[in-house]
Amino acid sequence: MRRALSTLVPVLKDSIIIFVVYTILGIILTFVSLICTSSSVKIGTLRPILAIPTHEIYLLIGALLICLVSCAVYRRFDFSFLFLPIIFTIMLDLDHLPVILGVAQPIRPAHSIFFLLALILILRFVLKKPLYIEFLAISSFLMHIAIDNGVFALFSPFSFEYYDLGQIRIYLGLLAIMVAVMAGYSKRVLNFQSHMAKEKISQR
Repeated sequence: MRRALSTLVPVLKDSIIIFVVYTILGIILTFVSLICTSSSVKIGTLRPILAIPTHEIYLLIGALLICLVSCAVYRRFDFSFLFLPIIFTIMLDLDHLPVILGVAQPIRPAHSIFFLLALILILRFVLKKPLYIEFLAISSFLMHIAIDNGVFALFSPFSFEYYDLGQIRIYLGLLAIMVAVMAGYSKRVLNFQSHMAKEKISQR
């Protein structure tokens, strides 16, 4: 636990940077969806106010499940496995902002494969984050879709054909867990490689 606490500050800094980038990306894609679509697809609505806290609790539980699985595979607790799934899972709903402000919008414009792809490219080539963070992003996205219900514009902002994934939600959830396993294993390999590199340096 002491080792985990020693990483808290750098992980927190990284998480804040990723949170800001994730938020900006979600807002950009949502804004693009507003200007690139006709009124016929701007049928997004907000779930009943009283249902929102329960839904967010379900998303939090999903994020914590990803954390639990990743840490179990990694064989130790790591704050990045806690903070990042919460950010990736819960903040995806930021694309409901227009309808909250009373502006007509498409349904869930950031719940999109292209949003996830853009995020992964930014994590890898702009922020230069390790592979396990990409796995956390993918796992969290799948978990969110598995917990959500209704329809999704999976190819937003290039297409706003809506898809009902209700019949495969359980499989998406299982896939999210499998990717969380990959995140934990990837972090474990990264840690081993770092340890071996330090040993080589110390032997010189």
